[in-house]
Amino acid sequence: MANSQNQILVDFMILGSMKSGTSTLAQILANHPEVCFSARKEPDFFATSQDWRGELPEYNKLFSNPEAKVYGEASTSYTSYPEYNLKIWDDLYEYNPNLKFIYIMRNPISRVVSQYMHLYLRGRTNANITQAIKEMPTIINRGRYYTQIIPFIERFGRDRIYLLTMEDFLKDKPTHLLKIADFLGIDSTQFNHFDSVHANETVGNIKADYRVQTILESRFFKWLERLLPKYVWRKFTNGIYLLTSRRINERVEIPDATSKMVLHLLKLDLIEIEKLMGRHITEWKLPFKADLKAADRKNLEKAEN
Repeated sequence: MANSQNQILVDFMILGSMKSGTSTLAQILANHPEVCFSARKEPDFFATSQDWRGELPEYNKLFSNPEAKVYGEASTSYTSYPEYNLKIWDDLYEYNPNLKFIYIMRNPISRVVSQYMHLYLRGRTNANITQAIKEMPTIINRGRYYTQIIPFIERFGRDRIYLLTMEDFLKDKPTHLLKIADFLGIDSTQFNHFDSVHANETVGNIKADYRVQTILESRFFKWLERLLPKYVWRKFTNGIYLLTSRRINERVEIPDATSKMVLHLLKLDLIEIEKLMGRHITEWKLPFKADLKAADRKNLEKAEN
């Protein structure tokens, strides 16, 4: 929303673990005429800002349409506990207690494989997938769906969180977009060309090494960028990225023993997320099931108290 002084207040945020479909959903919503989406899909503002209150004017510049009905962004870092802001849900509540969140999740094994491939392409690991999972806690922590979302539910309320699996969304986009439109208060008939949107795919894509990107964003190279003609700068940076980038042409296979290790580490979170959703997530073919009857009784007791 925008107030009488045209100051932006973000209405909703897409949350989710890396490689869970947040980019696809963000692109679909960004194309909706009633939605003003952030200029950068992932601002990471509340996760990385040292003084978010003082830096709000810069954040507001990411939203270019003061006439939009709702404003949104999608930063996976907001549900990457404990890597970033350790009280992000409290800061977001202070920013806007009426925020709504769409939390999208993916089959835990598929997501782990995709995140590993992303980390490998970006030069953050040279290890095989089993060793990388052991050495990099982020790979498992970002898949702890219950751990990541429950603080938001406790702070904002369950009714302000839309839980969604990537597989369910891709299987029936029209139904979920209808529900999301109702959730956000926008016109469900105004989604455009959503069937053709498949953003941020990993297989076949080239990713820049994060160290090279960091160097090119340093003060010296920013000065050099201003100095050089644009076509020269583009040719220079494209050449650097081409020389240092990696490509994966086929999906990485995860050993059975490693898959079992991942599910063992995530078991309690996955059971609790099924309870939150009130159903067995059959599209993930989990080897265990939540006791939904017990969960229903527990939720009923909470509602009565």
